[in-house]
Amino acid sequence: SVYLIFSKYGNIKLGGPDEKPEFSTFTWFAMLFCGGSGAGLIYWGILEPVYYLNYPPFGLEPLSAAVAPYGEAYGIFHWGISAWAMFVIPAIGFGYMTYVRKKPYLYPSYACRDVIGAKASDGIIGRIIDAIVIIGMVGGVGTTLATFLPMICNLGADWLGIERTLAIDLVFVAAFGCLFGYSCYKGLYSGLSKISDLNMYFIFILLAVVFFLGSTGFYLSNYVDSLGILVRDFFRMSMYTDPIAKSGFPQDWTVFYWAWWFAWAMYMGLFVARISRGRTIRSIVLNMLLTTTFGCSIYYMTVGGHAIDLMLNQGVDLATMLANEGDVATITYVVNQLPFAKLVVPLLVLTMLISQVTAVDSVSYTMAQMCCDRIEDGQEPPKWSRIVCSVILVVCVFGLILVGGGNVVK
Repeated sequence: SVYLIFSKYGNIKLGGPDEKPEFSTFTWFAMLFCGGSGAGLIYWGILEPVYYLNYPPFGLEPLSAAVAPYGEAYGIFHWGISAWAMFVIPAIGFGYMTYVRKKPYLYPSYACRDVIGAKASDGIIGRIIDAIVIIGMVGGVGTTLATFLPMICNLGADWLGIERTLAIDLVFVAAFGCLFGYSCYKGLYSGLSKISDLNMYFIFILLAVVFFLGSTGFYLSNYVDSLGILVRDFFRMSMYTDPIAKSGFPQDWTVFYWAWWFAWAMYMGLFVARISRGRTIRSIVLNMLLTTTFGCSIYYMTVGGHAIDLMLNQGVDLATMLANEGDVATITYVVNQLPFAKLVVPLLVLTMLISQVTAVDSVSYTMAQMCCDRIEDGQEPPKWSRIVCSVILVVCVFGLILVGGGNVVK
């Protein structure tokens, strides 16, 4: 990835030399960032510091001053440059193949054409490759939604003052399905791009509210300290295996995240390639590595900083709460400790809902494209295929929630 930035290949534009970007820089980044993160940054932005401070790496003392910056540093490490570097390679590969080499189809099977041969790529083997990728995307999105939607449902029910039941969960899922189904039906230009813009505006408002109404001084100081730790220990964090103490930290977190990002790399590569026509390889790589990392770090500075403030400065035992009451109840408690929680919670719920709509919409759009026999440059998949893919994803979430939700996912 770094080589592509500084080499002559960084000047190559995806498309002709005079090609103009399909989307404004703001809209393009909104689709890029929201498609790769969704509501996960809020979910893990709160929970990861709880785990890291109570079960820290490198043999550090739990809940000590020395471990405080690692609560944010490790979150930024996992969600930032390390993750997006994995997405760069397929994104540039698919984009270069489609817009520079003028290969006509944006499919995983077509990307394998030079390896397995044209006959196999166009035949049953190619269809099997595409089907495996689609099934993986359905499973990945289904489990992701079954993890994050209960959090949204719990926050919404708690704010409304009603008991969270299975019926309430299904109502939230149905509303979510209608919202992202409509966005996917409208397509890339009228649906996904517009809702991504809206999502970014809500994210800006949410993070600004949390930052200025919360412990602003602590958020800033711990954030700067965390960035210093990240820069200093980046390579150690990347190579950490803990062979002597065998705490399991790198296996449970870093290896898990890397496997997760590898699983999502194919989808993100296809999606980023689709929206990046008219941009240079250098600008794509720089934004995927640096701008997204900065965006992730702001999440951890605010929502993560709030959780750290509760544990270290206010003495709240979030680890015990997490062990006894679960992740959803812990996140609800943390959010409700924000100043003006009655105003912040509905904004947070709406932001998470739209964030997840944006992420799943991009997956559904990519699935619909791959399910069609031939979608060439400049074409969009038919509306009926987008609706079918949306329904499949919603049905998966309904099924997972009905049989146990988060426990089944785990």
